[in-house]
Amino acid sequence: MKYKIVVKFLSLIVGIISFAMIFPWLLAVRCGTKDAHAFLWSLLLCAACAWIAFFYTKDAPASDLKTREAFACVTLAWIVASVFGSLPFLFSGCCRSFTDAFFETMSGFSTTGATIFKVVEPLPRSILLWRAETQWLGGMGIVVLAIAVSSILGGSVNNLFKAESPGPVLQKTAPTINAMSKSLWNVYMAVTVICFVLLKLGGMSVLDAVCHSFSAVSTGGFSTKTAGIAYYSSPYIEYVLSVVMFVCGINFSLHLAAFSKKSFKPYNDAECIFYVKIVLFAIAAIIFFLMKDAGCKTFSSALRQAVFQVTSIITTTGFATADFDKWPPVLVLVMFLLMLSGGCAGSTAGGIKCIRIKAVWQAVKVEIKKLVHPNAVIPVRMGEQAAENGFAASAAIFIVLYLLIFTAAAFIICACEHDVRTSVGSVAATLSNIGPGFGDVGPSGNFAGLSRLSKWVCSSCMLLGRLELYTVLVLLSKDEWVK
Repeated sequence: MKYKIVVKFLSLIVGIISFAMIFPWLLAVRCGTKDAHAFLWSLLLCAACAWIAFFYTKDAPASDLKTREAFACVTLAWIVASVFGSLPFLFSGCCRSFTDAFFETMSGFSTTGATIFKVVEPLPRSILLWRAETQWLGGMGIVVLAIAVSSILGGSVNNLFKAESPGPVLQKTAPTINAMSKSLWNVYMAVTVICFVLLKLGGMSVLDAVCHSFSAVSTGGFSTKTAGIAYYSSPYIEYVLSVVMFVCGINFSLHLAAFSKKSFKPYNDAECIFYVKIVLFAIAAIIFFLMKDAGCKTFSSALRQAVFQVTSIITTTGFATADFDKWPPVLVLVMFLLMLSGGCAGSTAGGIKCIRIKAVWQAVKVEIKKLVHPNAVIPVRMGEQAAENGFAASAAIFIVLYLLIFTAAAFIICACEHDVRTSVGSVAATLSNIGPGFGDVGPSGNFAGLSRLSKWVCSSCMLLGRLELYTVLVLLSKDEWVK
């Protein structure tokens, strides 16, 4: 392990965090609130640490950034960002412990949206902006942002990009990774601006529109209101956010390709079509059972609830306009399965990802066909193309590992004397980067009541979920540290 290049990269990440703190600091100065000092000290401390680390490692060549160093850079980048990003919460007094501050910040950067704040309206406006900003930075990825804005790593960034990208495949849509990173961030920013304008037209204040557009595009879920989107009671806002969340649950490479070719053909993608089918099926099922068993009297009301909640949960955004934890059991099960599923690879959504679920499903169909035709050679197909050798097996292994980690984390939280519903719900909410779960951490609850150990377990689940398990697990392997 060549540590200097890792520290050099981390100095860039801390520098980006420092720069990002300027905006909430300016808002605090404008509002004349005391939290301006908290942000000033935070950004100065971040800037000083970044400068010292970079000065110490400035002679580290980019060629030192091999696969081993890349995994260390990516995992440590999210941990370091969450440590330094928690400073405003601590210095402002909004969080009384480092555990709570780290939890809230990791929840932001990982776009989970789980919170330890029981009521958010009393929080300073600058803190509300910082919470939303952490989500926006984490949505497309702070490592991808670092690649896009800096040339200090040269061309040796492929492994960094692959290690952070949310999905099992890397679709290259530009000549270089640096160019691709810039293009993806340009699309990301364009969708954010469109969302902001539409929310502002819907009657939101500037701060609310900024924060909710940051949350929706990053599929994060933090809100400036304790009641969330339900506070506005606006069908217009709910449908706008539903469309934005749905779009951001699709692979951003497809958006980039569609924009470049000025065609919708890139969306004729096997995973994208599978994602759309899941969304439509879930909406239809929820409408049916809401009208049948939940006492929803009108189709328009059922449609509004179903569309918003399905797009919010499958994209792992976590916005809520209804307490789905109190829906009929069959609908709670539907929401739980959507939590595990997640959106498309290459999107800002979390979860297992639709491409893995489809690959395993196709593999099951192939195995059934082989029982009937034992001598046939039948490939696993993803749309019109055959999947790469071993892709379905790799997807199945990921799902099994995901469920094992899910079970272990839920067991630890349950051992901390939390009930089973809350334990399972908190892990589902954090490992899939959703936000609300079930029980005490449901849509009408929060994570403040969890024990300290449970919060650290949930924080670890957020990191594991955001980096797709393997990136973090590689860092824990002794082979990562031994020559």
